[in-house]
Amino acid sequence: MLSAVEVVLTDLRALSDEVGNLREAIGASRNYLRLTQVQYKFGLVDYLIVIDAERTLLSNQLSLAQAVNLQMGASIRLIKALRAGWDAGAAVRLEAGRSRMVSSSRRMIEFKCRGASTHVEGAS
Repeated sequence: MLSAVEVVLTDLRALSDEVGNLREAIGASRNYLRLTQVQYKFGLVDYLIVIDAERTLLSNQLSLAQAVNLQMGASIRLIKALRAGWDAGAAVRLEAGRSRMVSSSRRMIEFKCRGASTHVEGAS
């Protein structure tokens, strides 16, 4: 069990690093695209250079989407390796419980606020 968790954690760390690097690459690709568009506008480069910059940006964005997908899969494998399970019904039940707790807290706050305003009105 421990070795499976270690393997998944290693994968998750590597994928996190890859996602970070791809986010930086996308930023650089956007800057390069803006630069080539300005250069094209002033007649310094052919439109083929702009198209290549767009292709590079789109390629990096696709790679990021794929890496994030793999990262999510690794997160799910980590949960399974830890034997925590993956129960979508439990998440729905948890959210329903939170909603009841929030509405109960709101009613209590409203009750306390009404009580405080009664005390203030009675003090006058």
